[in-house]
Amino acid sequence: MTVMPVTLRPLLEPSFGWERHDVGQATVWFRGYVHGRSAEAVADQAARLGRSELASWLDALDGHYSLVVVRPGSAFAASDPVRSYPLIWARRGDDVFVTHDGPALEDELGLGPRDIESDMALAVAMSGYTIGDA
Repeated sequence: MTVMPVTLRPLLEPSFGWERHDVGQATVWFRGYVHGRSAEAVADQAARLGRSELASWLDALDGHYSLVVVRPGSAFAASDPVRSYPLIWARRGDDVFVTHDGPALEDELGLGPRDIESDMALAVAMSGYTIGDA
């Protein structure tokens, strides 16, 4: 597997309920709640996770949340299984943008009506979300 270097660029704002936590060299954005854990505790744990621990740690979280973690050399974004706080993302060159706010992503990427793929628009119109490869 070839890993392409990219830079994760969160487009997140505290005014939308996002909390920013700086933990060591990591920046953790968190929105929502996890039963039995404060936002600070979740951020601290997320900032220190190794790649091999990530899936099991996320599986053990009980709540409604989204989080974005950016640290030197790696980054990840996740939301709870029912997508209580959905995330969207797009890639432009070596930059990957992640947000909850479609208009912010449109503005950042300069997107307009001609950029909408008709098959994905139909899927959203029929089901409320995209399906298959986007």
